Amino acid sequence: MLSQLVVAYDDGRPRVIEEHRESAGSWADFERPAAGRFVPRLGSQDLIRFATFAIAVGLRVERFELADATLRRLDDDLEAFFSTQLVRMLYEQGQTVTLNALDVEFQDLVVTGVKLVDQRLRAATLRRRGVVDGEPDFAIVDLLSAAWEKLHLS
Repeated sequence: MLSQLVVAYDDGRPRVIEEHRESAGSWADFERPAAGRFVPRLGSQDLIRFATFAIAVGLRVERFELADATLRRLDDDLEAFFSTQLVRMLYEQGQTVTLNALDVEFQDLVVTGVKLVDQRLRAATLRRRGVVDGEPDFAIVDLLSAAWEKLHLS
């Protein structure tokens, strides 16, 4: 199921809302600044930080979706190769090393999504601009809400 996450600011506190999304729709259709509703941008660093948060609460990072510097998705083999390296680096060396690697060894890559798997083997992928592709009972809203408050994502 494809959905769109929106951050609504009620009384100055962020609240994440999940809305159904047609694949052809634009993220901008969900943003209403005058009403305090914003689509999270979620750049590479945000997605790495979110993945680290997900690991800490017991989820597994299965892979990262990657693109080149022009946001053109990498071919499947190349994406799998670099994703495997980044996931391994995140688990073995931590968030700081992984973020630094994006600035040095992987400077031409952009993280565009992260696929997470929970203990019941349900999966969801969180992408740039708050797009979620996953199983309906995967608690992505609760997860992003907690991460948003703790990490101050953008």
